[in-house]
Amino acid sequence: MRSATPGYPLASLRDSQLRGLHFGVGGEGLAEMEGAVGMQPNEGSTLSVFVRSLRETGAVALVLEPLDTRLDGVESELRALDGRARQALGGEAPALQMDAAIWAARLMYRLCQCAVCRDLGEVTIRAACDPPCPGPVGPSRVWSVDLLLRHLPALWRWVRRQSHLDPLVAALETVGKTWPMSSVGMPACVGGSVEEFESDPTLLRLYVDRIEAEGDLTRLGVAVVDRMIRNDLGVHRALAPRLAERVLGSAAGVV
Repeated sequence: MRSATPGYPLASLRDSQLRGLHFGVGGEGLAEMEGAVGMQPNEGSTLSVFVRSLRETGAVALVLEPLDTRLDGVESELRALDGRARQALGGEAPALQMDAAIWAARLMYRLCQCAVCRDLGEVTIRAACDPPCPGPVGPSRVWSVDLLLRHLPALWRWVRRQSHLDPLVAALETVGKTWPMSSVGMPACVGGSVEEFESDPTLLRLYVDRIEAEGDLTRLGVAVVDRMIRNDLGVHRALAPRLAERVLGSAAGVV
């Protein structure tokens, strides 16, 4: 259960105490770890180590105290993360918007921290989600935020398995509704708009690919999304029968 008292349990901690989460391949198999996970002294700022660990191994270390303000090494780690993500795309991604990426890294760190630090109360959870994302609205901001928040569904599933009544579940869903690109596979995040990135063919393609991979029926009903899925399925309706039935009609049987 969550503590009724917000804040960080600083008095009971030693500097060396860490918690960790491991994001498996494709965001699956998220597991909690204890101990010094992937983090050694003098490796850089807490946030840079977090980003690097997420990129290299999926095993992230979390200190049980407020995230410090140091940013040394963060930008270079985010550029490396951006480069790796671009290699997996079939098209040209928008430019990296660094201030938005740093914001997303901080947010993801705090959300992971709230997931493993059970003494953090609802006030702390809300505070983690409060700062607005900086930078101009558009595809670059969506891409930059998604570099970190693409792991949101895995975190949401893991927290929900621990307790669906955890206030962190609702907080994660609120974040997911704000960032629909990153929350495919979270059925509670219905209603997010694709307007911020639908003008970018690469991001729209990535979004539809995620919907098809997850079979996320909650994302249907948007004209441009439904049209792309219809075109993708074509005569291969058996590949995604539930999606096919929704976008092609009840006649969408196995061909």
